[in-house]
Amino acid sequence: MNAGSWRWMRAVLALLCGLALAGCGSAPTRPREITLAGIVVDGTRVARPDEGGLVQVNRNGAWLDAKASAVLQEGDWISTGPNAYALIRYPSGSEIYMRPNTRGRIGSFSEMVGEVFAKIRGLFAVQTTFVKAGAEGTAYSVRANQSGEYAVVVLDGTVRLSSLSNAWPSVALGPGTMASGRPQVPPRPTSVPAYEIERTHAWVDRMEKLLPAPASQASSSDVGKALAVAGLIAIIAASQSSSDDLKAPTDLTPPGTAREPARPGYCGGLTLSWKPVSGAREYQVTVEQLGTARIASAPAPIVRTASTSSLAFPARAYGMYRWHVEARDGHGKSGPASEPAHLYCPG
Repeated sequence: MNAGSWRWMRAVLALLCGLALAGCGSAPTRPREITLAGIVVDGTRVARPDEGGLVQVNRNGAWLDAKASAVLQEGDWISTGPNAYALIRYPSGSEIYMRPNTRGRIGSFSEMVGEVFAKIRGLFAVQTTFVKAGAEGTAYSVRANQSGEYAVVVLDGTVRLSSLSNAWPSVALGPGTMASGRPQVPPRPTSVPAYEIERTHAWVDRMEKLLPAPASQASSSDVGKALAVAGLIAIIAASQSSSDDLKAPTDLTPPGTAREPARPGYCGGLTLSWKPVSGAREYQVTVEQLGTARIASAPAPIVRTASTSSLAFPARAYGMYRWHVEARDGHGKSGPASEPAHLYCPG
């Protein structure tokens, strides 16, 4: 049996074990209130009880420091600082994991800017300023920036993505699919790249280990669900392994490194380009704005698909950017990512 077959076998076994465990155990005792279940600093440690300035809650117009175990009310705003992760637990058992520089309004979780991962029991919706991702019993992530650009990645279950302004018909996203784009443009579901799954799993897994559910709330069904999701992640990642026939794009232009980024005079009319890859049907371009002292919240990464080996630079704000490209074949499989390039847009 080759290495690829073993990966599939391990993934399927993990999924089957998770599903088997999910049917066992008694119903856990759930919190009766929405709570800020915990705060993690720098993704590495639980916040000390005396640490302030990490997470804030706005209630009735006043922003106040929030500590772990704080009770949240519908209508509250919650905001994480630049190095704070937060976990919100709902009475239904649903959980919202917040990354740094993220804000949203308590109810389901609305008017969100930043990035969250949702583990849902029952009906729930994460809503940005322009789109709504509604689900029942699933696991998915949502990213959004202040201009409305978004990305929804589904790991388990089905998420229905809809426009709050009815700009396009709702779209159902199943396990291993994602949609990203701008508010007025109809989304096009695509397969989730392996790196996207690995990135999400890495930061959520760290939080789960640092902020485990209390013994009074944990159950074998929770364990089963976690294993089932882990199995699905493994299967999706294995099924979307890099195409052996595609090479990593090279000759990214404008070139630039983290130490010496490219410095075009004006980014408004900038075009990103790269050397065409033999066998590629399209390219996926990911552009990230790196945080600066003048920007309190780094926007969500921008993901675009190009049918040729060039793309108009999709960002307009000043600052440092990192971007990379992946080629895709006719079956939707991606080749290895290019080396990242960096550029600086002057203010």
